Amino acid sequence: MPRALTSRSTVSLTFRNDYLCAMERKRRPMFNYMDRVQHMVTVNMRGIFMDWLVEVVVEYKLLSKTLNLSMSYIHRFLSVNPMSKSRLQLLDVSSMLIASKYEEVNPPGVDKFYSITNNTYEKAEEE
Repeated sequence: MPRALTSRSTVSLTFRNDYLCAMERKRRPMFNYMDRVQHMVTVNMRGIFMDWLVEVVVEYKLLSKTLNLSMSYIHRFLSVNPMSKSRLQLLDVSSMLIASKYEEVNPPGVDKFYSITNNTYEKAEEE
């Protein structure tokens, strides 16, 4: 039989929820970061790479949670770090690799992500 919530556990849950909500607000991507931070990457380029990420998810049969987490990583990174066009695909593949290791039971290895970029980057850059 499940234990009833006590006032102490309710306070603990409330504190955790408040803390998590505060962290989520603090770490969300900056509003209008494409205009403020990104000078080399355009909205169209970002859209093309997001479409490419969807294709990667379909190709490797990854979870939609992996795609969402990967996109979150990308947006948070782009909102504070200027990115060159040549490194945008590396950012996408790296965030997909990290997200898949977090969400997937059997995540694709670095070799799969290396091959999907048509061997554009060195393996050491993707690891």
